[in-house]
Amino acid sequence: MPVDVAANSKESIDESQMQMNIYDPNMKVLSVNIPALEIGDVVHAITRQTTERPIIPGEFAEESVFEGGGYIRHMSYEIHAPAERPLKRIALRDPWPAP
Repeated sequence: MPVDVAANSKESIDESQMQMNIYDPNMKVLSVNIPALEIGDVVHAITRQTTERPIIPGEFAEESVFEGGGYIRHMSYEIHAPAERPLKRIALRDPWPAP
């Protein structure tokens, strides 16, 4: 059953910033409550993280860890970058053969 995100969500500042003594009001977390969720239910979630501006102007630096607290059936990572600024290094530690 779909969840009404607007009615069941809250946007807040990322609390992990306080532990690092950093405060960026643009770094936010969206929390969504799922009403009527019961033990044994399966949650199917599609998420997207969009970076609007680089941390260092004119540069791109990103690290993505493909792991999580639960079962991950599929995860993809797309980079949309200008052709005149190609990536210098891409590393995949343990590649898994495609089915």
